[in-house]
Amino acid sequence: MLRSLHRRRLRPQGRRRRPGPAGAVVFARRAADAAPALRACARCPVRRQCEETVAPGESWFDGVSAGRLWRNGRPVALDGAHQ
Repeated sequence: MLRSLHRRRLRPQGRRRRPGPAGAVVFARRAADAAPALRACARCPVRRQCEETVAPGESWFDGVSAGRLWRNGRPVALDGAHQ
């Protein structure tokens, strides 16, 4: 009983998990933490639209958008292991 109540609290009925990486990964500030989101972006068909929508340079965005890691609205240079 307690276990089922705990599950309901974590994910209310009728609410589905969105596809894609979790928020902590998308809004990561370090390349190692952002790696799963960067991999997902590599095969995403809407990368350009993502960058236009998020407008990282204008919003001082921190995280992953359009296949790049941004910090304070500027792209972060990544080594080959995280691209």
